Amino acid sequence: MQAEIAAAALSGPKALPEAAGGKAARLEFFDTEELARRPTPMALCQQATSNDCIPLRGAIETNYECTLGFAITLADGSPGILSAGHCNRGVWHHNDVRISFTAASIVNQGLGVDAAAIRIEDNALWKVKPMVRRWGKTAVINGETYTDSLPITRQINTPGDSLIGALVCHGGLGMERHLNWIWPTCGRVTEIFVHDGDWKDNARNLYGAAEMLACKGDSGDAVYSRDTQRAYGIVQGGQVPIGGVCTPPTNPVTYFSWINKVEDSLDVEVMFAP
Repeated sequence: MQAEIAAAALSGPKALPEAAGGKAARLEFFDTEELARRPTPMALCQQATSNDCIPLRGAIETNYECTLGFAITLADGSPGILSAGHCNRGVWHHNDVRISFTAASIVNQGLGVDAAAIRIEDNALWKVKPMVRRWGKTAVINGETYTDSLPITRQINTPGDSLIGALVCHGGLGMERHLNWIWPTCGRVTEIFVHDGDWKDNARNLYGAAEMLACKGDSGDAVYSRDTQRAYGIVQGGQVPIGGVCTPPTNPVTYFSWINKVEDSLDVEVMFAP
């Protein structure tokens, strides 16, 4: 199965069978040339000073089976980083090194927001940068070079129908732990608010939905555009395949909190690269 998954990922964008109602279902991955530069998964970093650990950015793990999202500025001007509200356990760690405590958290299905803002406790130890881990790429921000990163330069405006069909990506702890994938998975936005569309998941009425896979542990990850470098939202969850095993289903779905709702609910602002 792992070989089949790897082969599917390395073969590039896939056109899947048409979904009900005539919608073309798509699951897209990064191109083979990019993947070939790093054919084997990178080892999990072992210490806080490893280049794979810092700076804190989207798509790296917390010790509570969740993933970190976008870098943010808190209401008092101090730095922080996002994750999922349902992952909130008060104090957050990365590779057993304390990051800090929860500054604000919300899980409100009625609003379609599931997010937590984490305050950075020790600025000398942890730096947050406006980027997400994207395997095979290098980001230069304020003259500093960071490997395996994509800078986030702006965000979407109020969610609307114009975003239907936009290509978005995420790549978190769940994909790495369950499928050994260290590159992001990408897919098209299919619903602005889930209850208006095909998914009919009443527990996630006001979340966005995109046709890409999410595994347990991806919660809190950044949902972004690899092409426009815009922030879209924070992963809330996904449809669990039959048997609960995270494997690529025919029509995958990832639910996410829209970033403007997260900002308003937590009184934070997403950081952007120049």
